[in-house]
Amino acid sequence: MIRKAAAEDISFVEEIYNEITENEEIIKFTQWMKGLYPTVLTAQKSFEEGTLFVSEDDGVITGAVILNHEQPEEYKKLKWNIEAEGEKVLVIHTLCIKPSFSKMGLGQKFIIFAENYAKELGCTTIRLDTNDKNIPGANLYKKMGYNHVGNADFNFQGLKYQNLKCFDKIL
Repeated sequence: MIRKAAAEDISFVEEIYNEITENEEIIKFTQWMKGLYPTVLTAQKSFEEGTLFVSEDDGVITGAVILNHEQPEEYKKLKWNIEAEGEKVLVIHTLCIKPSFSKMGLGQKFIIFAENYAKELGCTTIRLDTNDKNIPGANLYKKMGYNHVGNADFNFQGLKYQNLKCFDKIL
């Protein structure tokens, strides 16, 4: 089940972030950095804004995503498949699955949830980005009908630039 996060979910989301950043030292898909991004503050801020969603299975938080209308500045460099701004665009941020629950279709479930949520909000498109090295993520987005609109260098937390693949889907 995917639902809006509750205050008590934040520490579990932080645990997922930490598990992924620890695995990142080996697999290097996301380039997320422990203690930098994402952190408990990422989850807390999104919870307070009402944009943090979690998946739950038998009382265990198995994944999380942030869904909002905040487009990174770098998105202006790209040619999207539909011109849209503000509340017409839903942006998927920080989609993550607890490593012990990966390869169980949760990523697809989050994408379907995001698409339905976007339609409820009256959005005309969904946009997202992922690290250039995140082959599993890119493959998921393509499988779900998202179009790769290009790559862009992003200022990541003000510290470095990363080449991110950007995708969109017209709803």
